[in-house]
Amino acid sequence: MEHKVYKHSLEHAIANDEVALYRDSDKRNETCARGIEKAIQESNHPLRQYNYDLHTASRKVLAEYGTERVAWVLSATLQRASHDGRFSDDNKNWAHTISNLFLPHYHNISSLNIDMSFPQYSVGTHPAVLDGFVGVTRKIIAEQEHVGSREKRVDRSDR
Repeated sequence: MEHKVYKHSLEHAIANDEVALYRDSDKRNETCARGIEKAIQESNHPLRQYNYDLHTASRKVLAEYGTERVAWVLSATLQRASHDGRFSDDNKNWAHTISNLFLPHYHNISSLNIDMSFPQYSVGTHPAVLDGFVGVTRKIIAEQEHVGSREKRVDRSDR
């Protein structure tokens, strides 16, 4: 069962009694970020340093974590590092189309025992390599969406 990304702030979760959903999604985002790091690291050619198969790494994490979560985690990472010139403007602009992350404004929530670092699920891969991974992932997602929309048109024409 694929779990949806919780796309609201912690304040929203508290106000709507959805803290468990927030926490669950946050943990899944963290797992996804570590999965992205691992897939990229494992895609490095063993005999040629800094020779990555980012296409295979991207397909692996998209299959494991789903398009929505991978895009969300990458978006959060790029938004957090928007000052870093090693990320392309295209990728940074794309990140803002995926999510508009919430800079938290916390009031009295210490009793909820939630780590307040933002975001916990940033991908820690070197920015130059990660920028390439984001570009490849964006392309794969766009191809999947194109195929999906084409399949929907074919299904409708059969009726």
